[in-house]
Amino acid sequence: MALKKPSLHSLFGEAVVSALLLCWNVGITIFNVRAGYSDHVNGHGLIWPLIAAVVFFRQYKRLGHLKDAIASMDHVTVKEAAGVCKQLFKSKLKESSDIVQTTSKRYRLRLMSDSVLCVQRNLATAFSLDRAGFRRCVKNADKKCLRVIVRHPLGKLSYAFDKKNSEKIKSWLGSTAVTTA
Repeated sequence: MALKKPSLHSLFGEAVVSALLLCWNVGITIFNVRAGYSDHVNGHGLIWPLIAAVVFFRQYKRLGHLKDAIASMDHVTVKEAAGVCKQLFKSKLKESSDIVQTTSKRYRLRLMSDSVLCVQRNLATAFSLDRAGFRRCVKNADKKCLRVIVRHPLGKLSYAFDKKNSEKIKSWLGSTAVTTA
């Protein structure tokens, strides 16, 4: 369920199920050892549920602080933002000087006057950065093809751009004002 429709409740449910599976496996292992079947005991039945439980609880804890922020968002505003993001992917890349696309074609960025809007094709992530924050995320501004690494609350996001899109970004940032991160 956490993969089909991710939410805090589904992550917590998956974490609890993984912890219960771990407890079950530990109990069965103890039962087998006491019954004298210790030669059939291996760590695979204990390690995988432990890893799953740790991963789900970690994600739940990492995203828990966003619960109130998500609940307080206006539904109309979210719909409008989704429309803006969809329109970004409908726009013709060659006709717009303010839109750049990653080499994977999975992400597009709109270069606005003082900020940049970063959007994933399936709308899983969409956020904006101010010009100075984006400038700090550029890995090496001297290369022909730029790489941008953003530290996001959901994890590290890495964007790679081809030469043409890198030139658009460099001209937007101002070639003399670019600093490397």
